[in-house]
Amino acid sequence: MNYESEGGQLMLFCQFVLTNKLDAYLKKQDWVKFALIYNGSGYKTNKYDIKLKAAFEKYSM
Repeated sequence: MNYESEGGQLMLFCQFVLTNKLDAYLKKQDWVKFALIYNGSGYKTNKYDIKLKAAFEKYSM
């Protein structure tokens, strides 16, 4: 897989999500648990859960 291309990065991200069973948290919109596993305990510092929720609300139809 080529991580240097956008498509390659997306495929690696999807593989990571599925391998770590993070898709369940995405389906439930549990941004805190997703952010904790994806980014570690530093997610709070960067407000990653809040940013994920905002992006989801902005781009969802």
